[in-house]
Amino acid sequence: MSAKISMYGKDTLVDAEGTVGEAFGSMGLLPNTFLFLVGGTPVPSDTPLEDGMVIRAIKVASGG
Repeated sequence: MSAKISMYGKDTLVDAEGTVGEAFGSMGLLPNTFLFLVGGTPVPSDTPLEDGMVIRAIKVASGG
């Protein structure tokens, strides 16, 4: 079972276990610095991963 994370023009396969945020954490990334889309719809980082799921990650920036 695997899910695909798409960011920076590259795809990475991850085990479809845990949540979107946990998968990013295991990759050494901070989940709260990304917007996650599944099927074009934003989803929270605590969304459970499912087999075949494709997550598009967009780095967010803020400041003033």
